[in-house]
Amino acid sequence: MTEEDRAELRAAARSGAGWDRTFATVALARLRDEAAGDLLADLVADPACWDDTAVALRIGADESGSAALAEHEDLLTPWLLEMLGSDDEALHRSASATLGILRIAAAGPRLLRLAQSAIDELPSSQERTSTAWVLLNAAAETWPSRGVADQVRRWLDLLIDHAQWPADGLTTIAARAEPGAYEWALERCADRLMNGYTIVAT
Repeated sequence: MTEEDRAELRAAARSGAGWDRTFATVALARLRDEAAGDLLADLVADPACWDDTAVALRIGADESGSAALAEHEDLLTPWLLEMLGSDDEALHRSASATLGILRIAAAGPRLLRLAQSAIDELPSSQERTSTAWVLLNAAAETWPSRGVADQVRRWLDLLIDHAQWPADGLTTIAARAEPGAYEWALERCADRLMNGYTIVAT
């Protein structure tokens, strides 16, 4: 990317509106631009930008961008944890998913507690089931511990009649959990492959 391209992104991040501003800021963070930190701080200080910012971070946290975004973890973590406490169900799910994709380990224990509470309510409405699903997958991504593994297993044993289930959490536990916690998940993944399901590694 040329310096002229970067200058255009900085201009959009400083004076653009809506998604253009958010996208430009996250793009600069991916590029490790020196202006990105201050511009990200402006976004997270504006509640009107929170959902768009979380979406842009999830899009930006691909294989080539996740390491650069992780450099802003100290800024992003308290903001996402504040979002996680929102009474707005959509913001709550958005924060959970973003924490998971960015693999912010500090959020793992809190995501696990929230996931446990949400699973206690199952089966419930589709919206609450969706929230529980997002929380559990995020907990697995940030903190693939034995406690998270136990909750993934608990969900699968509930046999919930709902399209969403913690597939991402299952594969994460199989790939990244400690010995004694991952073996059953690996066997469950193998069973699903043998029955024609697709398994996506994380």
